[in-house]
Amino acid sequence: MTFLKSHDTTPYSPLTSMLKYTTISIVKMYIKFSVQETYGVMAILALTQHVGDAPLQVKVIAQRHAISTRFLAQVMGRLKNEGLVQSVRGRQGGYRLARRPEEIRIRDVVRAIEGTPRVARAATQTAQEGVLAEIQIHINTVLGRLLDDLHFQALAERVAQREARHAPMFHI
Repeated sequence: MTFLKSHDTTPYSPLTSMLKYTTISIVKMYIKFSVQETYGVMAILALTQHVGDAPLQVKVIAQRHAISTRFLAQVMGRLKNEGLVQSVRGRQGGYRLARRPEEIRIRDVVRAIEGTPRVARAATQTAQEGVLAEIQIHINTVLGRLLDDLHFQALAERVAQREARHAPMFHI
């Protein structure tokens, strides 16, 4: 079935309209991490940049990034449960990476915080809903690959480069 918009001669169907809207939305889409995911990424990055053998304490990471110590401690617990960080007990205790930074991917942190994403499908889908579900699955697959490609050693190097570019210069 084909529909025409008023005062327009081009064929119009609900599916065409939906796909056009979806395409516009996809172009405007960007990744937005949850607060917990952001804290997890910041914590792993802080541990990647940490120099020395001493573990890094949660309160130090929280103070550097002006975030809640209690909330960050919960996030660190999830990262520990997934084997991304190790905890060291004691007065001088804290956390250290459980693996080398180039072995930890952004996706690992997202999975540790939010779990493995699952695509929900309705039992009765219209054809249009089915097409949109396929598009969402494709988008999730592409984003998943992107998050798999980003490891923390590369992120730490990018941060260092950015800090070097924005460091104040004193000329004598």
